[in-house]
Amino acid sequence: MTRTRRLLMLLAAGCAVLGASACQRGHEQAHPANEHDEHDHEHGADDHDHGGPGDIFEALDVPQAVRDAMGISFAEVQPRAIGQNLRLNGRFELLPSARREYRAVAAGGIELLVSQYARIEAGDALFRIASSALPDLDAEIEAAAAQVDAMGPLRQAHRVHEDSLARKVSLWEERTAHLEALRQAGAGNATQLTEALGTLTATQAELADVMEKDAQLEAEERGVRARLAALHARRSVLLDSTGCTSHTPDAHVARPGLTVCAREGGIVAAIAISSGAAATEGQTVLTIIDPGAIRLRASALQADLLRLRSGMEARIQHAGAAHDDAVDVLGGTIEITPDAHSERRTFDVIIHPRTAAPWARDGVWAQVHVALAQGESVLAVPVAAIARAQGRPILLVRDHLSPDRVLAVPVETGASDGSHIAVRGAIHAGDEVVIGGRDQLLALMGGSAPEGGHVHPDGTFHHGDHD
Repeated sequence: MTRTRRLLMLLAAGCAVLGASACQRGHEQAHPANEHDEHDHEHGADDHDHGGPGDIFEALDVPQAVRDAMGISFAEVQPRAIGQNLRLNGRFELLPSARREYRAVAAGGIELLVSQYARIEAGDALFRIASSALPDLDAEIEAAAAQVDAMGPLRQAHRVHEDSLARKVSLWEERTAHLEALRQAGAGNATQLTEALGTLTATQAELADVMEKDAQLEAEERGVRARLAALHARRSVLLDSTGCTSHTPDAHVARPGLTVCAREGGIVAAIAISSGAAATEGQTVLTIIDPGAIRLRASALQADLLRLRSGMEARIQHAGAAHDDAVDVLGGTIEITPDAHSERRTFDVIIHPRTAAPWARDGVWAQVHVALAQGESVLAVPVAAIARAQGRPILLVRDHLSPDRVLAVPVETGASDGSHIAVRGAIHAGDEVVIGGRDQLLALMGGSAPEGGHVHPDGTFHHGDHD
Protein backbone atom coordinates (compact mmCIF):
# COMPACT_ATOMS: atom_id res chain seq x y z
CA MET A 1 0.00 0.00 0.00
CA THR A 2 1.40 3.44 -0.95
CA ARG A 3 1.80 6.32 1.48
CA THR A 4 -0.79 8.36 -0.39
CA ARG A 5 -3.33 5.54 -0.32
CA ARG A 6 -2.79 4.99 3.39
CA LEU A 7 -3.30 8.71 3.95
CA LEU A 8 -6.56 8.61 1.99
CA MET A 9 -7.75 5.67 4.10
CA LEU A 10 -6.93 7.60 7.27
CA LEU A 11 -8.70 10.69 5.98
CA ALA A 12 -11.77 8.71 4.94
CA ALA A 13 -12.03 7.19 8.42
CA GLY A 14 -11.89 10.67 9.93
CA CYS A 15 -14.60 11.97 7.58
CA ALA A 16 -17.16 9.97 9.53
CA VAL A 17 -16.48 12.30 12.47
CA LEU A 18 -16.30 15.81 10.96
CA GLY A 19 -17.89 15.34 7.54
CA ALA A 20 -17.08 16.58 4.06
CA SER A 21 -15.36 19.84 4.99
CA ALA A 22 -12.63 18.03 6.90
CA CYS A 23 -12.30 15.49 4.05
CA GLN A 24 -11.81 18.28 1.51
CA ARG A 25 -9.06 19.88 3.59
CA GLY A 26 -7.36 16.53 4.14
CA HIS A 27 -7.65 15.64 0.43
CA GLU A 28 -5.96 18.87 -0.53
CA GLN A 29 -3.08 18.09 1.83
CA ALA A 30 -2.83 14.51 0.61
CA HIS A 31 -3.01 15.48 -3.12
CA PRO A 32 -1.28 18.79 -3.85
CA ALA A 33 -2.40 20.33 -7.11
CA ASN A 34 0.77 19.46 -9.11
CA GLU A 35 1.76 16.25 -7.36
CA HIS A 36 1.81 13.03 -9.43
CA ASP A 37 1.61 9.52 -8.10
CA GLU A 38 4.98 8.57 -9.50
CA HIS A 39 6.16 7.34 -6.12
CA ASP A 40 3.33 4.81 -6.05
CA HIS A 41 4.41 3.30 -9.35
CA GLU A 42 8.05 3.22 -8.32
CA HIS A 43 7.54 1.50 -4.95
CA GLY A 44 4.27 -0.35 -5.38
CA ALA A 45 5.81 -3.79 -4.99
CA ASP A 46 7.71 -2.90 -1.82
CA ASP A 47 4.65 -1.36 -0.26
CA HIS A 48 2.85 -4.68 -0.42
CA ASP A 49 5.57 -6.25 1.71
CA HIS A 50 4.84 -3.74 4.57
CA GLY A 51 1.07 -3.54 4.07
CA GLY A 52 -0.07 -7.12 4.45
CA PRO A 53 -2.38 -8.15 7.24
CA GLY A 54 -0.65 -8.07 10.61
CA ASP A 55 2.25 -5.88 9.49
CA ILE A 56 3.03 -2.54 11.17
CA PHE A 57 3.93 0.42 8.97
CA GLU A 58 6.94 2.30 10.32
CA ALA A 59 5.48 5.72 9.49
CA LEU A 60 2.21 7.34 8.51
CA ASP A 61 1.46 10.91 7.40
CA VAL A 62 -1.25 12.49 9.56
CA PRO A 63 -2.06 16.06 8.40
CA GLN A 64 -3.74 18.55 10.70
CA ALA A 65 -7.14 18.04 9.03
CA VAL A 66 -6.98 14.31 9.75
CA ARG A 67 -5.84 14.90 13.34
CA ASP A 68 -8.79 17.21 13.89
CA ALA A 69 -11.22 14.78 12.26
CA MET A 70 -10.10 11.78 14.30
CA GLY A 71 -9.51 13.60 17.59
CA ILE A 72 -5.83 12.69 17.73
CA SER A 73 -3.98 14.13 20.73
CA PHE A 74 -0.46 13.76 22.10
CA ALA A 75 1.26 13.44 25.48
CA GLU A 76 4.89 14.25 26.18
CA VAL A 77 7.52 11.71 27.19
CA GLN A 78 8.93 12.93 30.51
CA PRO A 79 11.29 11.71 33.21
CA ARG A 80 9.24 10.48 36.14
CA ALA A 81 9.90 8.70 39.42
CA ILE A 82 7.99 5.44 39.11
CA GLY A 83 7.58 3.99 42.58
CA GLN A 84 5.52 1.33 44.29
CA ASN A 85 1.88 2.38 44.53
CA LEU A 86 -1.24 1.05 46.18
CA ARG A 87 -4.44 1.61 44.25
CA LEU A 88 -7.70 2.17 46.15
CA ASN A 89 -11.24 2.93 45.06
CA GLY A 90 -13.35 5.58 46.73
CA ARG A 91 -15.83 8.36 46.21
CA PHE A 92 -15.99 12.04 46.99
CA GLU A 93 -18.12 13.36 49.84
CA LEU A 94 -18.86 16.78 51.25
CA LEU A 95 -17.00 18.02 54.30
CA PRO A 96 -19.17 18.38 57.40
CA SER A 97 -18.66 22.14 57.15
CA ALA A 98 -19.81 22.26 53.51
CA ARG A 99 -23.51 22.01 54.38
CA ARG A 100 -25.42 24.90 55.95
CA GLU A 101 -29.10 24.79 56.90
CA TYR A 102 -31.21 27.94 56.90
CA ARG A 103 -34.12 27.91 59.35
CA ALA A 104 -37.10 30.13 60.03
CA VAL A 105 -35.92 32.72 62.57
CA ALA A 106 -39.54 33.33 63.55
CA ALA A 107 -42.91 31.67 63.02
CA GLY A 108 -44.80 32.78 59.94
CA GLY A 109 -45.57 32.21 56.27
CA ILE A 110 -42.64 31.44 53.94
CA GLU A 111 -42.02 33.11 50.60
CA LEU A 112 -39.14 31.49 48.71
CA LEU A 113 -36.87 33.82 46.74
CA VAL A 114 -34.58 31.15 45.19
CA SER A 115 -35.02 27.85 43.38
CA GLN A 116 -33.34 24.49 43.90
CA TYR A 117 -29.81 24.14 42.45
CA ALA A 118 -29.53 27.91 42.05
CA ARG A 119 -26.00 29.24 42.57
CA ILE A 120 -25.98 32.04 45.09
CA GLU A 121 -23.48 34.46 46.57
CA ALA A 122 -23.07 35.64 50.14
CA GLY A 123 -25.73 38.22 50.95
CA ASP A 124 -28.30 37.01 48.41
CA ALA A 125 -31.89 36.93 49.71
CA LEU A 126 -33.13 33.34 50.19
CA PHE A 127 -36.66 33.59 51.61
CA ARG A 128 -38.99 35.94 53.43
CA ILE A 129 -41.00 35.26 56.59
CA ALA A 130 -44.34 37.02 57.07
CA SER A 131 -44.06 37.53 60.82
CA SER A 132 -44.80 40.23 63.39
CA ALA A 133 -41.90 39.12 65.58
CA LEU A 134 -39.81 42.21 64.89
CA PRO A 135 -42.63 44.79 65.34
CA ASP A 136 -43.77 43.05 68.52
CA LEU A 137 -40.24 43.13 69.84
CA ASP A 138 -39.87 46.78 68.95
CA ALA A 139 -43.10 47.54 70.86
CA GLU A 140 -41.77 45.76 73.95
CA ILE A 141 -38.52 47.69 73.70
CA GLU A 142 -40.40 50.97 73.46
CA ALA A 143 -42.53 50.15 76.54
CA ALA A 144 -39.49 49.09 78.55
CA ALA A 145 -37.61 52.23 77.53
CA ALA A 146 -40.59 54.35 78.66
CA GLN A 147 -40.50 52.64 82.04
CA VAL A 148 -36.82 53.35 82.39
CA ASP A 149 -37.38 56.98 81.50
CA ALA A 150 -40.16 57.29 84.10
CA MET A 151 -38.08 55.75 86.86
CA GLY A 152 -35.70 58.70 86.94
CA PRO A 153 -38.16 61.43 88.01
CA LEU A 154 -39.93 59.05 90.41
CA ARG A 155 -36.74 58.16 92.19
CA GLN A 156 -35.70 61.80 92.27
CA ALA A 157 -38.97 62.70 94.03
CA HIS A 158 -38.36 59.96 96.58
CA ARG A 159 -34.85 61.23 97.21
CA VAL A 160 -36.20 64.74 97.87
CA HIS A 161 -38.80 63.31 100.28
CA GLU A 162 -36.12 61.23 101.95
CA ASP A 163 -33.85 64.26 102.44
CA SER A 164 -36.76 66.24 103.94
CA LEU A 165 -37.56 63.50 106.40
CA ALA A 166 -33.91 63.13 107.31
CA ARG A 167 -33.70 66.84 108.17
CA LYS A 168 -36.95 66.58 110.17
CA VAL A 169 -35.55 63.65 112.14
CA SER A 170 -32.41 65.64 112.84
CA LEU A 171 -34.47 68.59 114.16
CA TRP A 172 -36.57 66.43 116.44
CA GLU A 173 -33.47 64.70 117.73
CA GLU A 174 -32.08 68.11 118.71
CA ARG A 175 -35.46 69.07 120.25
CA THR A 176 -35.68 65.95 122.38
CA ALA A 177 -32.07 66.33 123.51
CA HIS A 178 -32.75 69.93 124.60
CA LEU A 179 -35.92 68.96 126.50
CA GLU A 180 -34.10 66.09 128.18
CA ALA A 181 -31.38 68.47 129.37
CA LEU A 182 -33.98 70.86 130.82
CA ARG A 183 -35.76 68.05 132.61
CA GLN A 184 -32.54 66.91 134.20
CA ALA A 185 -31.90 70.50 135.34
CA GLY A 186 -35.35 70.52 137.00
CA ALA A 187 -36.84 73.06 134.66
CA GLY A 188 -38.18 70.86 131.91
CA ASN A 189 -41.70 69.82 131.00
CA ALA A 190 -42.20 66.06 130.97
CA THR A 191 -45.24 66.33 128.67
CA GLN A 192 -43.33 68.26 126.01
CA LEU A 193 -40.50 65.73 126.15
CA THR A 194 -42.93 62.87 125.69
CA GLU A 195 -44.60 64.54 122.71
CA ALA A 196 -41.22 65.31 121.14
CA LEU A 197 -40.09 61.70 121.50
CA GLY A 198 -43.33 60.50 119.89
CA THR A 199 -42.93 62.85 116.93
CA LEU A 200 -39.29 61.78 116.49
CA THR A 201 -40.23 58.12 116.45
CA ALA A 202 -42.99 58.67 113.92
CA THR A 203 -40.71 60.72 111.67
CA GLN A 204 -38.00 58.05 111.84
CA ALA A 205 -40.55 55.38 110.84
CA GLU A 206 -41.73 57.51 107.92
CA LEU A 207 -38.11 58.00 106.81
CA ALA A 208 -37.54 54.25 106.97
CA ASP A 209 -40.60 53.64 104.77
CA VAL A 210 -39.37 56.14 102.20
CA MET A 211 -35.89 54.59 102.17
CA GLU A 212 -37.45 51.14 101.71
CA LYS A 213 -39.59 52.42 98.86
CA ASP A 214 -36.55 54.02 97.23
CA ALA A 215 -34.68 50.70 97.47
CA GLN A 216 -37.66 48.99 95.78
CA LEU A 217 -37.67 51.63 93.06
CA GLU A 218 -33.95 51.12 92.53
CA ALA A 219 -34.42 47.36 92.20
CA GLU A 220 -37.36 47.87 89.84
CA GLU A 221 -35.31 50.27 87.72
CA ARG A 222 -32.48 47.77 87.48
CA GLY A 223 -34.95 45.09 86.48
CA VAL A 224 -36.48 47.24 83.76
CA ARG A 225 -33.05 48.23 82.47
CA ALA A 226 -32.00 44.54 82.40
CA ARG A 227 -35.21 43.65 80.55
CA LEU A 228 -34.58 46.46 78.08
CA ALA A 229 -31.03 45.22 77.49
CA ALA A 230 -32.36 41.68 76.98
CA LEU A 231 -34.92 42.93 74.47
CA HIS A 232 -32.22 44.78 72.54
CA ALA A 233 -30.08 41.62 72.60
CA ARG A 234 -33.01 39.53 71.31
CA ARG A 235 -33.58 42.04 68.54
CA SER A 236 -29.91 41.97 67.59
CA VAL A 237 -29.85 38.17 67.58
CA LEU A 238 -33.04 38.06 65.52
CA LEU A 239 -31.65 40.40 62.91
CA ASP A 240 -28.19 38.79 62.89
CA SER A 241 -29.77 35.36 62.41
CA THR A 242 -31.25 36.54 59.12
CA GLY A 243 -27.76 37.05 57.67
CA CYS A 244 -28.82 40.24 55.87
CA THR A 245 -26.76 43.40 56.09
CA SER A 246 -29.81 45.65 55.65
CA HIS A 247 -33.07 45.11 57.50
CA THR A 248 -35.12 47.90 55.95
CA PRO A 249 -38.56 46.45 55.04
CA ASP A 250 -39.22 46.09 51.33
CA ALA A 251 -41.32 48.96 50.00
CA HIS A 252 -43.62 46.65 48.03
CA VAL A 253 -44.39 44.38 50.98
CA ALA A 254 -47.30 45.68 53.02
CA ARG A 255 -47.23 43.10 55.80
CA PRO A 256 -44.36 43.01 58.29
CA GLY A 257 -41.73 40.37 57.79
CA LEU A 258 -38.10 39.27 57.88
CA THR A 259 -35.81 38.42 54.96
CA VAL A 260 -33.20 35.67 55.41
CA CYS A 261 -29.97 36.01 53.38
CA ALA A 262 -27.11 33.65 52.55
CA ARG A 263 -24.08 33.89 54.82
CA GLU A 264 -21.83 32.09 52.31
CA GLY A 265 -21.96 31.33 48.62
CA GLY A 266 -22.91 27.92 47.30
CA ILE A 267 -25.70 25.94 45.65
CA VAL A 268 -29.24 25.45 46.93
CA ALA A 269 -29.18 21.68 47.43
CA ALA A 270 -32.60 21.11 49.01
CA ILE A 271 -35.78 23.04 49.82
CA ALA A 272 -37.79 21.63 52.73
CA ILE A 273 -40.88 23.84 52.52
CA SER A 274 -42.89 25.40 49.71
CA SER A 275 -43.85 29.03 49.25
CA GLY A 276 -46.98 29.97 51.16
CA ALA A 277 -46.57 27.30 53.83
CA ALA A 278 -46.39 28.27 57.48
CA ALA A 279 -43.18 27.49 59.32
CA THR A 280 -42.56 27.27 63.03
CA GLU A 281 -39.64 29.03 64.61
CA GLY A 282 -36.49 26.99 64.02
CA GLN A 283 -37.96 24.86 61.19
CA THR A 284 -35.55 24.08 58.32
CA VAL A 285 -36.47 25.92 55.11
CA LEU A 286 -33.57 25.12 52.75
CA THR A 287 -30.03 23.76 52.65
CA ILE A 288 -27.04 25.26 50.82
CA ILE A 289 -23.82 23.38 50.10
CA ASP A 290 -20.35 24.42 49.02
CA PRO A 291 -19.60 21.88 46.23
CA GLY A 292 -15.88 22.63 46.40
CA ALA A 293 -15.55 21.65 50.07
CA ILE A 294 -15.02 17.95 49.45
CA ARG A 295 -12.84 15.03 50.43
CA LEU A 296 -12.46 11.51 49.09
CA ARG A 297 -13.22 8.48 51.24
CA ALA A 298 -11.56 5.27 50.06
CA SER A 299 -11.66 1.77 51.47
CA ALA A 300 -8.47 -0.25 52.13
CA LEU A 301 -7.93 -3.79 53.36
CA GLN A 302 -6.89 -4.17 56.99
CA ALA A 303 -3.87 -6.10 55.72
CA ASP A 304 -2.57 -2.79 54.32
CA LEU A 305 -2.55 -1.11 57.74
CA LEU A 306 1.14 -1.93 58.09
CA ARG A 307 1.95 -0.25 54.76
CA LEU A 308 -0.17 2.89 55.04
CA ARG A 309 0.22 5.84 57.39
CA SER A 310 -1.28 9.28 57.57
CA GLY A 311 0.58 11.92 55.59
CA MET A 312 1.50 9.73 52.61
CA GLU A 313 1.22 11.34 49.19
CA ALA A 314 -1.66 10.22 46.99
CA ARG A 315 -3.05 11.00 43.55
CA ILE A 316 -6.77 11.02 42.78
CA GLN A 317 -7.80 10.11 39.24
CA HIS A 318 -11.27 10.05 37.72
CA ALA A 319 -12.40 6.46 37.27
CA GLY A 320 -13.23 7.10 33.62
CA ALA A 321 -10.10 9.06 32.70
CA ALA A 322 -8.41 7.83 29.57
CA HIS A 323 -4.97 8.98 30.65
CA ASP A 324 -3.18 11.02 33.26
CA ASP A 325 -3.14 14.73 32.52
CA ALA A 326 -3.43 17.90 34.57
CA VAL A 327 -7.23 17.87 34.36
CA ASP A 328 -7.75 14.30 35.49
CA VAL A 329 -5.43 14.07 38.51
CA LEU A 330 -5.59 15.74 41.92
CA GLY A 331 -2.83 15.56 44.50
CA GLY A 332 -3.22 15.25 48.26
CA THR A 333 -2.22 13.40 51.41
CA ILE A 334 -4.03 10.53 53.10
CA GLU A 335 -5.53 10.45 56.57
CA ILE A 336 -6.34 7.11 58.19
CA THR A 337 -9.58 7.11 60.16
CA PRO A 338 -9.44 5.80 63.76
CA ASP A 339 -12.10 3.11 63.24
CA ALA A 340 -12.30 0.01 61.04
CA HIS A 341 -14.99 -2.34 59.72
CA SER A 342 -14.71 -5.75 61.33
CA GLU A 343 -17.15 -7.56 59.04
CA ARG A 344 -15.67 -6.27 55.78
CA ARG A 345 -12.13 -6.31 57.21
CA THR A 346 -11.47 -2.87 55.79
CA PHE A 347 -10.74 0.62 57.08
CA ASP A 348 -11.38 4.05 55.62
CA VAL A 349 -8.76 6.39 54.19
CA ILE A 350 -9.54 10.09 53.74
CA ILE A 351 -7.78 12.17 51.07
CA HIS A 352 -8.08 15.96 51.03
CA PRO A 353 -7.29 17.21 47.49
CA ARG A 354 -5.06 20.27 47.28
CA THR A 355 -6.78 21.63 44.19
CA ALA A 356 -10.24 21.49 42.67
CA ALA A 357 -11.52 19.96 39.44
CA PRO A 358 -14.91 20.21 37.69
CA TRP A 359 -15.42 16.45 37.88
CA ALA A 360 -14.59 16.19 41.60
CA ARG A 361 -17.97 16.46 43.29
CA ASP A 362 -20.03 14.72 45.93
CA GLY A 363 -20.79 11.09 45.02
CA VAL A 364 -18.30 10.73 42.14
CA TRP A 365 -16.17 7.58 42.25
CA ALA A 366 -12.42 7.84 41.66
CA GLN A 367 -9.20 5.87 41.92
CA VAL A 368 -6.53 6.69 44.48
CA HIS A 369 -2.87 5.87 43.95
CA VAL A 370 -0.94 5.98 47.22
CA ALA A 371 2.84 6.21 46.87
CA LEU A 372 4.32 3.49 49.09
CA ALA A 373 7.91 3.84 47.89
CA GLN A 374 9.65 6.40 45.70
CA GLY A 375 11.39 5.02 42.61
CA GLU A 376 14.20 6.27 40.40
CA SER A 377 13.57 8.81 37.66
CA VAL A 378 13.03 7.09 34.29
CA LEU A 379 11.42 7.99 30.98
CA ALA A 380 7.71 7.35 31.30
CA VAL A 381 4.54 7.77 29.27
CA PRO A 382 0.85 7.53 30.20
CA VAL A 383 -0.29 3.91 30.35
CA ALA A 384 -2.90 4.73 27.70
CA ALA A 385 -0.12 5.48 25.18
CA ILE A 386 1.11 1.86 25.12
CA ALA A 387 -0.21 -0.18 22.20
CA ARG A 388 0.56 -3.76 21.19
CA ALA A 389 1.31 -5.00 17.74
CA GLN A 390 2.43 -8.50 16.82
CA GLY A 391 2.74 -9.29 20.51
CA ARG A 392 5.13 -6.47 21.40
CA PRO A 393 4.53 -3.04 22.95
CA ILE A 394 4.87 0.01 20.70
CA LEU A 395 4.43 3.76 20.90
CA LEU A 396 3.03 5.95 18.16
CA VAL A 397 5.56 8.79 18.26
CA ARG A 398 5.30 12.11 16.49
CA ASP A 399 8.24 12.72 14.16
CA HIS A 400 9.98 15.83 15.51
CA LEU A 401 11.43 16.50 12.03
CA SER A 402 8.03 16.23 10.37
CA PRO A 403 5.17 17.05 12.79
CA ASP A 404 2.58 15.65 10.36
CA ARG A 405 4.13 12.17 10.50
CA VAL A 406 3.65 9.48 13.17
CA LEU A 407 6.20 6.70 13.70
CA ALA A 408 5.54 3.29 15.21
CA VAL A 409 8.40 2.73 17.70
CA PRO A 410 8.86 -0.63 19.50
CA VAL A 411 9.69 -0.18 23.21
CA GLU A 412 10.28 -2.18 26.34
CA THR A 413 8.05 -1.42 29.31
CA GLY A 414 9.02 -1.37 32.96
CA ALA A 415 7.39 -0.51 36.29
CA SER A 416 4.07 1.34 36.41
CA ASP A 417 2.47 3.47 39.09
CA GLY A 418 -1.02 2.99 37.67
CA SER A 419 -1.09 6.10 35.52
CA HIS A 420 2.40 6.12 33.95
CA ILE A 421 4.70 3.35 32.85
CA ALA A 422 8.46 3.30 32.36
CA VAL A 423 9.63 2.75 28.77
CA ARG A 424 12.98 2.05 27.10
CA GLY A 425 13.74 2.28 23.41
CA ALA A 426 14.36 4.78 20.62
CA ILE A 427 12.55 7.62 22.38
CA HIS A 428 13.74 10.67 24.23
CA ALA A 429 12.41 13.13 26.78
CA GLY A 430 10.19 15.65 25.05
CA ASP A 431 8.95 13.28 22.34
CA GLU A 432 5.19 13.35 21.78
CA VAL A 433 3.23 10.09 21.80
CA VAL A 434 -0.33 9.55 20.58
CA ILE A 435 -3.03 9.31 23.26
CA GLY A 436 -6.36 10.26 21.71
CA GLY A 437 -7.17 8.39 18.49
CA ARG A 438 -4.45 5.83 19.14
CA ASP A 439 -6.58 2.80 18.30
CA GLN A 440 -7.78 4.27 14.99
CA LEU A 441 -4.21 5.02 13.89
CA LEU A 442 -3.01 1.62 15.02
CA ALA A 443 -5.76 -0.12 13.08
CA LEU A 444 -4.77 1.65 9.86
CA MET A 445 -1.06 1.19 10.40
CA GLY A 446 -1.62 -2.47 11.21
CA GLY A 447 -3.34 -3.20 7.90
CA SER A 448 -6.89 -3.51 9.19
CA ALA A 449 -8.02 -2.29 5.72
CA PRO A 450 -6.66 -4.92 3.28
CA GLU A 451 -4.59 -3.99 0.23
CA GLY A 452 -6.69 -2.85 -2.70
CA GLY A 453 -9.61 -1.54 -0.66
CA HIS A 454 -10.85 1.84 0.44
CA VAL A 455 -12.76 3.35 3.35
CA HIS A 456 -15.89 5.42 2.70
CA PRO A 457 -16.78 8.45 4.83
CA ASP A 458 -19.48 6.38 6.56
CA GLY A 459 -16.77 4.04 7.85
CA THR A 460 -17.54 1.07 5.54
CA PHE A 461 -14.77 -0.76 3.65
CA HIS A 462 -14.96 -1.93 0.03
CA HIS A 463 -12.45 -3.90 -2.01
CA GLY A 464 -10.90 -2.26 -5.04
CA ASP A 465 -9.95 1.30 -5.85
CA HIS A 466 -12.32 4.19 -6.47
CA ASP A 467 -13.62 4.40 -10.03
